[in-house]
Amino acid sequence: MKNIGSLFLALLLSSGSQAQSLTEAIGMTNGERFAPAALVFRGLLAASPKDGETWFYYGENFYYNDQLDSAEMCYRRGIEFNPRNPLSYAGLGKILWSKGAKAEAQVQFQQAITAATDRESKFSKKLQAQTQREVAEGMAFGPEGEPIKAMAHIDQALLLDPNDPESYIMKGDIQLEANPSDATGPLVNYKRAIDMAPSSARPVAKKALMYHRAVNYEAAISEYTKAIGLDPAFAPAYRGRAESFFMSRKYDLATADYNTYLALNKGDQSARVRYAQFLYLVKSYKESLALIRGWSRKA
Repeated sequence: MKNIGSLFLALLLSSGSQAQSLTEAIGMTNGERFAPAALVFRGLLAASPKDGETWFYYGENFYYNDQLDSAEMCYRRGIEFNPRNPLSYAGLGKILWSKGAKAEAQVQFQQAITAATDRESKFSKKLQAQTQREVAEGMAFGPEGEPIKAMAHIDQALLLDPNDPESYIMKGDIQLEANPSDATGPLVNYKRAIDMAPSSARPVAKKALMYHRAVNYEAAISEYTKAIGLDPAFAPAYRGRAESFFMSRKYDLATADYNTYLALNKGDQSARVRYAQFLYLVKSYKESLALIRGWSRKA
């Protein structure tokens, strides 16, 4: 009996540890720390190779890092191993939409919504809302984006889960995509997200970006600094602040922030490319060339 109790406790602790690791990996993905997040995802999948949820979030890691073929593979694995989970269908729809296959994408989006609202599955409203948000994200952006149609899905997400800060962030992003010259609506929604998640760096960094776009670099730097104070590992805030410092001609401060950004993204090629481009802008030509050559030799 004692051995059975010990085994149950070990399984419980293992399950909790895995859930925590998945949450951490999702957080790193949201913070553009793609390479370290990928290591965690691979570790989780080595232990549970048929975990459809993990495959979906691993796909998200590739999707946000513009590695669409790898993202597609992960989403398809998610569907294969857990065909009742709606999120992987939405993920696959995002890939197809970005490739211009809108009709095929719509099929996947509809499958995602159908799966999310299936009565037998009894999915929570929170997951249903997340599914609508994923669909909205897929439809809103890119050369073939349809932000007006996407807005209907994000509004549905907010009806299902009106206290989700991520949906307010997405609504602000979609508004900005629809009308890049008007920051009023996006700022309202980013501020709502801040009120709902005061410890989250993401909406604060989004607010900072609005100030940067309005050429108010001092205010942008202040907001990015707040985001970093909330989460010192939130890489986009360092990148954003570096760009605001650069536009303010504070090149040393900008370089320091980009160094931190690169350190947080150690091993990620896209981060190295961004950093090399930045070094070229600040006329550090030798350093930029050395970084590109180093990356090319490892490729």
